[in-house]
Amino acid sequence: AVEAMAMAMAGMMAGKMMMTRQNVEPYMDEVFHIPQTQAYCRGEFSSWDPKISTLPGLYWMSLALLPASNAFTSLLRSLRWLELEPSKATSSGLLPGLGCDVEELRTFNLFVGVLTAGVVCMLVKRVNGSHDLSRGSTLLRVAVVIFFPVQFSSYFLFYTDAIATLMTLVTYERLLARRTLQAAMSGALAIFCRQTCVIWTGFGLGVLVLQEFGSTQEDNKNLLEEVISIIRLLCVWKNLRRVLAHSLPLLLVLLGFLVFVYKNGGFAVGDKSNHEVGLHPMQAFYLSSFAWLVSSPFHIFSPSLRNFISAIRTNFFLTCSSLAAIVYLIHNFTYAHPFLLSDNRHYVFYIWKNVFRSRTWPRYALAPFYMYSVYSTYSLLRCRRSSVWVTWFLFCSVLTVIPTGLLEPRYFIIPVTFLLIHLPPDDQGAGGRRAQKGEQTRRDMPAWLTLAAYTLVNAVYLYVFLFRTFRWPDGSVARFMW
Repeated sequence: AVEAMAMAMAGMMAGKMMMTRQNVEPYMDEVFHIPQTQAYCRGEFSSWDPKISTLPGLYWMSLALLPASNAFTSLLRSLRWLELEPSKATSSGLLPGLGCDVEELRTFNLFVGVLTAGVVCMLVKRVNGSHDLSRGSTLLRVAVVIFFPVQFSSYFLFYTDAIATLMTLVTYERLLARRTLQAAMSGALAIFCRQTCVIWTGFGLGVLVLQEFGSTQEDNKNLLEEVISIIRLLCVWKNLRRVLAHSLPLLLVLLGFLVFVYKNGGFAVGDKSNHEVGLHPMQAFYLSSFAWLVSSPFHIFSPSLRNFISAIRTNFFLTCSSLAAIVYLIHNFTYAHPFLLSDNRHYVFYIWKNVFRSRTWPRYALAPFYMYSVYSTYSLLRCRRSSVWVTWFLFCSVLTVIPTGLLEPRYFIIPVTFLLIHLPPDDQGAGGRRAQKGEQTRRDMPAWLTLAAYTLVNAVYLYVFLFRTFRWPDGSVARFMW
């Protein structure tokens, strides 16, 4: 884990130094998050910006970790890796004298990114189990997750994404370690940072049940057989009592969130009008296609396309019915949120404007790819996971995005992060055993290609963000971002 954290810090520093030298002003959502955190730093805990829609987990966590974040900043400054003047904005509340200016708070997310690398390293080792990746392969997998472009960009701005992802991954790691109370505590903190993390706490509850009674991939049961088997086991009072005892902390977190939603009158706090829950099923296919694209080398090196074509031939009626259902959803549920159409600082704005809005046919032409992306992702995960685990994961992923009308890649971060952690290596020829050196290189080829693509995308993204700015009509500097 230490090696993974060092690798992550080294990779992030290039972007951080560029950001610092360009003296990027608070941007986009930072204009809400930074002043709110600085108010907390001053001890003004009753202060609240009504435009903020998330719970104050980011502000409390940044305040709690401010001493460690400041020490991290001082270390980088002493190594001359970071050209920062001593902080002018300081904390005067519970932690007087600590730096709390824009760059100090952004460095907090860099610190979070380094911690995330350590947690991802532990997860990669846990989920591979007996397949036992080599140290180099493990670090390569960690690099793929950490440098996933949409997540990578969040380490340089003071957003909720980095800390919410970290706490969600900690929750999952603690569950796999069978530390349910610790998992519940970190799950509550994740929800406190971003409300949609409650779904991943629910995912953890399902994983807990599967740890007790679920079958393994080697059992080769289909979904219906697995579900029936689990239900039968839960109908035995001794088994049900054991599951309830183990999962009680998680159940209390979920119950507490339901009470919050009832008392609050919805999921969002503050700006509720622009964050109303609705039904937007096309988000599931936007997520599946995006997930396929960012993990495409794994799919290309697998037999998923060949199997998909074979499945079409053997299940032609089911294929046609599925395709017709997707076309129906495209026709009736293709929806553009007002924020998407009004903000030309996001790449999605141009994709929607030039592909989906200007013409009708591309919407329908993508239907076969939507179907293939779901099939291929399911097939890849099924190589190492039971059918009920994969189905539960896909269900939770879809549940994360369907309620929101705004198409934004940031909402895909946690589902894609889980996917990248669980994608299997190319096992063809290895027979499930630990590969020799030559075999290991071939097995790691999809991960190497993915990392190379991520590195290129991140470099281009940072260059465009920092140096290809433009002006809005009000004269403010605008920058392109996800």
